[in-house]
Amino acid sequence: MPPTFSLDIGGKSFTMHPNDMFLPVSLGETCATSFTNGFEFGSAYEEGFYAIGAAFLHNVVAVFDVEGGGMHFVGHKY
Repeated sequence: MPPTFSLDIGGKSFTMHPNDMFLPVSLGETCATSFTNGFEFGSAYEEGFYAIGAAFLHNVVAVFDVEGGGMHFVGHKY
C-alpha cells in the first residue's frame, strides 16, 4: 500500500499523490522526500517554516489572487 500524506491549509486537507512524495537521487535505489522544512528563521515562526513547491502544486489547482493578495487551492481527485 502506498504511503499517504496530506497538508492542511485553511481548514482544508490536500492529499499528495504517492508518485509526488519521493524524488530519485541517482540511478540506484536511493531516493529523497520531495518536502522538507524549509529555512531557519530563528524564533520568527514558532511552529516552524515550511516551503511547499512543485511537488505540492502537482496535486492542486492553484489560483493566484493578485488583487486580493492571496492564493486559493482546489485539490485533484485521485
